[in-house]
Amino acid sequence: MEEQEVIHLIRHYRHDILNHLQVIQGYVKMGKMDKVEAKLNQFMEDFQQERNLMQLNAPKIILWIMQFNTIHTNLRLTYHIDADHIDLSNWDSRIQKQCDDILHLIKNELDQTELYEVTLHVTKNSENQTVQFMFLINGCLQNTVHVKQMLSSINSFPIKVSEETNGVSFIVSIPLDK
Repeated sequence: MEEQEVIHLIRHYRHDILNHLQVIQGYVKMGKMDKVEAKLNQFMEDFQQERNLMQLNAPKIILWIMQFNTIHTNLRLTYHIDADHIDLSNWDSRIQKQCDDILHLIKNELDQTELYEVTLHVTKNSENQTVQFMFLINGCLQNTVHVKQMLSSINSFPIKVSEETNGVSFIVSIPLDK
């Protein structure tokens, strides 16, 4: 990552924090302490999720997630890391490349004038010793069948693709034992 990209990421991150604080400040000035408390609780939860993200020990995927909303104009990513202290350092480059490949394929099937909500859940599956990256994309895809076929053709980690009521979901399973 080049210095200018790092500065851009920090600038965007700082801007987001200031926006949250300005909303809280506005609620304080209006005396809406219930809204202040709710906003602070959400802010603290976001920081906890960020801490969990950093503990994945996978700098490329961490940066991919942190830059997502800055890079993609019609996609908004939220993420939930539901596992503690997972070391993905051995798989970092492959995970990041697969996420890029998946996103590239999906973007070809999106309406560029529509805003899509993307939710990422990272969970540890102790039963089969994998970490699962589950993406849910809400919004109308132009050709869901084509998306499923294209995603299934990616050769890296196994992908399970499902049509959802409001879009498509896919789960990437990464082994923990290597």
